[in-house]
Amino acid sequence: MYFLVVVLIGWIVGLCAELLLPGGVPRSFVGTTLVGVGGAILGSLVGRQFGWWHRGEAPGFVLSLLGAIALLAVWRLFRRKRVA
Repeated sequence: MYFLVVVLIGWIVGLCAELLLPGGVPRSFVGTTLVGVGGAILGSLVGRQFGWWHRGEAPGFVLSLLGAIALLAVWRLFRRKRVA
């Protein structure tokens, strides 16, 4: 059950990040979910570094969204250089 909740929240965060970051086309369900889960992981790492929460605590929607936007921006930057 926990895995399904993580996938659902990851998909929601990834979808919001793709909608907020202009340019590009939305990905598949799997790609969007991976971006959202990766953003949550990045957000939790940043939050632990700054002491905002401790191991085992969730990073929250806003920081997960910021992490997902950062991942998308970096991915698009490298993708643009490779295509051009």
